[in-house]
Amino acid sequence: MRGLIEFAVKKPVALIMALSALILAGVFSAVSLPLQRLPDFSYPRVTVETGYPGMGAEDIRSIVTIPVEDALSPVKGLRRQRSVSRAGSSLVVLDFDWGTDSGAASVLVREAIDAVYPGLPDGVEKPAVIPGDPGEDPLIVAAVSSRRGGAFARNLAEYEIRSRLRRVEGVGAVIVAGGEKPELEIRTDLPRAVSRGLFPADIAGILSSETANIPAGNTREGGRELVVTGSGRPESEEELKHAVLPSERGPFVITDLGSVKTAAARKKTIFIGADKNGAFEKTALEVYGRPGADPVRLSREVRKAINDASGTFGGDLEIGVVFDDAPFITGGLWKLLISASLGCAAVMAVLFCTLRRPGYSILAGFSIPVSACASFTALALLGRSLNGMSVSGAALGIGLVSDTSVIILDLLDGAFGKMKNRPGFEALSRKAASVAASGLGGTLTTVVVFLPVVFLPGPLGSLFGDLSAALVFSIVSGWAYAQFALPGLYRLFFTGKTGPDRSPADRTFSVRGLYTKLFRRVLRNPLPLFAAAVLSSAAGIVFLFARPAVFVSPDEAREIEITLNFPAGTSLESMSGGAAELAEQAAGLSVFGAVFGRAGAEDEDSPRRASPDYSRETFILRCPLLPGSSPEKALGAVRELLDSGKLKKAPGAKYIADFPAGKTETLLGLSSPARLVVKGKDRKDVETNRISAEKKLLDSGLVRECTARPYGLRPEIRIRPDREASAFLGISAAETARAVYAALEGIAAAELEIDGRPLPVKVSGFFEGSPAGVLDSLPVALSENGPVFLGSLASMERRDVPSALLRLDRSDAVYLEPVPEQGKRAKLYRFLKDLYGKNGTGRADDSVFVKYRSSLILTIILVILLLYLSMGALFESFSLPLIFMLTIPFSLAGAGPALFLSGAGLDFQAVLGLMALFGIAVNSGMVLFERSEEKAKGGLSPEAAVYGAARDRLYPVLATTLTTAFALLPLALSPLGRGQRSMAAAMLGGICVSTLISLFALPPVFIRYLKRKQHE
Repeated sequence: MRGLIEFAVKKPVALIMALSALILAGVFSAVSLPLQRLPDFSYPRVTVETGYPGMGAEDIRSIVTIPVEDALSPVKGLRRQRSVSRAGSSLVVLDFDWGTDSGAASVLVREAIDAVYPGLPDGVEKPAVIPGDPGEDPLIVAAVSSRRGGAFARNLAEYEIRSRLRRVEGVGAVIVAGGEKPELEIRTDLPRAVSRGLFPADIAGILSSETANIPAGNTREGGRELVVTGSGRPESEEELKHAVLPSERGPFVITDLGSVKTAAARKKTIFIGADKNGAFEKTALEVYGRPGADPVRLSREVRKAINDASGTFGGDLEIGVVFDDAPFITGGLWKLLISASLGCAAVMAVLFCTLRRPGYSILAGFSIPVSACASFTALALLGRSLNGMSVSGAALGIGLVSDTSVIILDLLDGAFGKMKNRPGFEALSRKAASVAASGLGGTLTTVVVFLPVVFLPGPLGSLFGDLSAALVFSIVSGWAYAQFALPGLYRLFFTGKTGPDRSPADRTFSVRGLYTKLFRRVLRNPLPLFAAAVLSSAAGIVFLFARPAVFVSPDEAREIEITLNFPAGTSLESMSGGAAELAEQAAGLSVFGAVFGRAGAEDEDSPRRASPDYSRETFILRCPLLPGSSPEKALGAVRELLDSGKLKKAPGAKYIADFPAGKTETLLGLSSPARLVVKGKDRKDVETNRISAEKKLLDSGLVRECTARPYGLRPEIRIRPDREASAFLGISAAETARAVYAALEGIAAAELEIDGRPLPVKVSGFFEGSPAGVLDSLPVALSENGPVFLGSLASMERRDVPSALLRLDRSDAVYLEPVPEQGKRAKLYRFLKDLYGKNGTGRADDSVFVKYRSSLILTIILVILLLYLSMGALFESFSLPLIFMLTIPFSLAGAGPALFLSGAGLDFQAVLGLMALFGIAVNSGMVLFERSEEKAKGGLSPEAAVYGAARDRLYPVLATTLTTAFALLPLALSPLGRGQRSMAAAMLGGICVSTLISLFALPPVFIRYLKRKQHE
């Protein structure tokens, strides 16, 4: 190492060129790195969607979902299987082992589906295999409206604007929601049609064959070949109305049997936006990015495409972006960078005040841009992104990278600061190399703590890998700069003694005098200090674990989510009034700007319907917070609104307001710690177990209410065939059901093209009165004696059935989410632990901390062993590392109270701060011991050696502590660093208290160690 230092000292020009190249590379890397809120990671996931139109959830589960699950269960690499059966549809979500290629998994799933599909009942739709993560949120949501009506806006959004957005590089999917879809509705007058021997299904079949363009072969004309096509598609609605169509009972015209008119199709989604001017029902375009795409660049390109479309169609419609995730990403990163810059300025100020020489301050402070540039360059080479984690790692390193620089500058100044001539190469390199062990040790202790984080199993390593990589490269480059570059720069800019002595040691005489006075007392009787240190460490641990344990602090919430649950069976059209009232009232609150929400799901929006929490009767309103708004206060304002009684247009509906679960929490299985899953061998067993678990929860006095998910029941009319009557007339139950479906729901019969836009044609039945009330008189077939009515073939039973049925890993299940009483959340969590494993009850979320518990414990043990072994190898001792590691519990004496005073919880940022403390808390001890050992080898007694080392190293220890503390202050105190407040508070309190205790508690231990070593 000394040779490398001497080489760097002798080549100052090459050194400056290398540092300049590193800074340029770092700047280029920082500019070119993609910006993201979090590292891009997700479980390999495949969704399989199929269904049977018109069939209820219970039947879908039995004849569609279970066979599909059985066929998919042997697929290689499958980790977890979840399915949701709803009326007409079945969705099976497959989670694969971490690291599985999604494309390869999709191929295996398609092979399994191709094998099982022929065995499914006739009428089941061909299953669609959809790779990707259904937990993604849209990057941009744009609202489209038109003075020419909702149908016009929907048409332009679906056929013009969406195609433009899909062409943008990086766009994964564009989903159109809300608005009106026109269709040509043929409402058959059933008595008139039946008198002609026709039913809606017959008319639909005739229309389908008579209005299609059908290939009719080829013919020749001389040397040319001509294609012959039978063209039956009408060119207009009027042509269809008056077209003469054939049937077995003679020709007919559509208008003879019913009415033909263009109407709005039944809505599948509603989208409502609101601002201070009121609420409006609109059409929405939800834009999703592809995995790995830069969301900031993608947002810019999508906005450009939207502006171009607005310019093209501006006279016909209005297009506005109601939500864009990119400003939140850039805003969060900029706040973090500003906080880091403030920390950098604070470090420079501390360096100037302690070193008292501008040149020294600049040389030590230069380690910050060098380490930051090295960190950004390394992230670019590793293919990482500039996100909240990586920037947090770089910001965390600001207060740590200058530590070795301060120690070396203090050492060089003490040795050569009073010389008039420049020190020689050999003397300078020898002096710098004398502290290489402690400098390398301090660096290695931090590196060995964070390096294993990169190799954590599953998503944990992907999530925290960027932070660890940025911090490790920052620390290592800061040490390399101080150890190799700083001696050469010191000699290059050496000015020698000019004027009176400005030694930092003399400037801190009063502090040193106070320290030595107290230190002498401690050396005479160290037991009271050790007792106080142990008690304070115990108190710190109590404070630490008394903090509420959360994964993400509520301070980081960017929006409030209001859920409006309507009664079962409520149509989307009926929900619009109550949803619009809620949106308008929420937008009127001062903490929000524009708000928006939606209910329902389109056909291509299978990820939304695959969620067990999805319900067609649920309207979810998203309320992004205005800058500077407190999330907790905003949530309180929303709940006050919901309790005020001002909302009156949704009678019977339930309102719930809370912070939305983030993707990270959901992926790690931490979105709802209180959520239970109740399983059983069949639906009846599940319901029995659910009732039992719910009763225990409510009887505990810890729970206000329990909500079962999938949510709600829906009314159903069950048609039970009269087998004898049906058999006598020769009418099967399937024919009866198809006839009823055609009359009530309608059948898509054809498609016209009007003004370049497809217009679907649907044939349905029409009869006076409430359809549910006159089903008995619905004609479903013809016999020799005339029409056969449904009442003569079947009986009707009205009942309420589940709107959706959940299965987990091929077992019937239901989620149970208890709402804890005020202040009883912690007790509820303890109560739930006793409930797990009883009557099919368990934890709903597959928490990675539970799943990888053994790996995490092994990682912690590995970190401790690496700390011990690295320090033992550096100092060639088995017992000395144990002395250094005494400072770790000392750091907790400050971390716990600091978190308490700051009001921060024990979230994952705080845990990362504690991990960093494990590495840096031992640095002060290593600096003190290295100097003590050096003096002892010079012939001093252990007491004199340790005493002298404590005096000599007081200044660099205090300086390094102050630089770290002042670098963390902006993150701990400024609202700009709100997301990193818990991490900064834990580190700030821990480093200050551990340094203070170490300066007094470790020297007596070093004395005993040196005495024992002398007698060996």
